Amino acid sequence: MYKNLDKLNKKEYEYFFNNAFNSTPFHSLEFLESIANSRDDLVLKFSILEKDSKTIAIMPFFTKKIFPFIMISSVYGCYGGYMFFDKQIFTNIPKHYKFISSIVNYNDTLLGIRNFNFELFSTWIIDTTKSYEYIFTKLHSKTRNQIRKAYKENVEVYDIKDTNELNSVLGIYNQLVQKHNIKKPYSKNLFEQLYKFSLKSNNIIFKVAKLNDKVISYSVFLQNSKSIFYWLNASDSQYLKYNGTNIILDNMLKYATKNDFLEVNMGAIPLDNNGLLHFKSRWNANEKEYKIYDSKLYYLLKRFR
Repeated sequence: MYKNLDKLNKKEYEYFFNNAFNSTPFHSLEFLESIANSRDDLVLKFSILEKDSKTIAIMPFFTKKIFPFIMISSVYGCYGGYMFFDKQIFTNIPKHYKFISSIVNYNDTLLGIRNFNFELFSTWIIDTTKSYEYIFTKLHSKTRNQIRKAYKENVEVYDIKDTNELNSVLGIYNQLVQKHNIKKPYSKNLFEQLYKFSLKSNNIIFKVAKLNDKVISYSVFLQNSKSIFYWLNASDSQYLKYNGTNIILDNMLKYATKNDFLEVNMGAIPLDNNGLLHFKSRWNANEKEYKIYDSKLYYLLKRFR
């Protein structure tokens, strides 16, 4: 069964999001709506699996308007797949995928199915079940010194509060796009949607680091009841020595340990990006594998496009 957002039982969805063992921060309705509202080519829908008239699993996915036969569960490399409670319920569920589709699978055991190819990737996890003080001692000594220096220089971390700060964020992101020659950058509209939803939802956390009232770094985090995902970040190239990124991450580690989150997920590392690997290793993050599933037709299209 497939439903559009306006037909979705949102209370039921929120129950799955907040309680299913394999829910991820990318399953939040606010985040999904941020994407849907920022892109005219995507429509947000939901696959609902039922047994004895009871919902047993829910998966959000996007269809492309220009190719309505294409389903893509995940966009921007974000986690997708079904949320569910009972790992045994899928034994007899029909494998009913009929679309050209791609799904970034973090914990969804349903997706070990026929007619899909998969590739292994790695993300990097900071265990936040210990105290903040313990975690801080395990950081690389240079990272600890950079955090201390940022506090000493009076760099401060805030939730983003107005469109002036958002414009500063967009300026910093444009620096990043030009520096790395990013061919398909995120749209201004996406940042605006994330900003809007962050003002009213705890599931999107939009942080800025400021020095003398100037935004020098920003980060966007996503959360569910147990995990925080470090999704977007950039710093003003003229203020790198003030370590805005490090102080934001330190702020989030304090938040995570204080509020009993299990982990801060720092995300994947693109191939050959040794600088990012070096950065994450200094935060004492541990590698965890996940899979990206592509339907066979989609897999072939990717190889020849």
